[in-house]
Amino acid sequence: VKKPAKEFDLFRILTLSNGQRLAYLQKTITGNEEAVVFLTKILASLENELTHPSSSRSSVLTLSEIASLIKKTGNAINYLDVNVNYKLVLDVLLLGFPHITSPSEDQIKAS
Repeated sequence: VKKPAKEFDLFRILTLSNGQRLAYLQKTITGNEEAVVFLTKILASLENELTHPSSSRSSVLTLSEIASLIKKTGNAINYLDVNVNYKLVLDVLLLGFPHITSPSEDQIKAS
């Protein structure tokens, strides 16, 4: 029985430490095709944030950062298209993404 697909949350990935990002990739991406799907979801999420910024996240990344991440993600897809190792492409890409902090539960309750 296949689990229903979770909504893709790029901002959750950005809150992970480098080690957690690598562990996440190792656990969830097992081949080139899955890597392309994953990068396509990242790209769609970034483009959506650029064109329809969410008020709760608008201060997390600047428009310049979003544009830069779109370019890097597009380049990563191109690398996969020419058969560069998917693990290498994803590791380098996600380690180069900025780290953001997520408000703690206490900060959310206090506001």
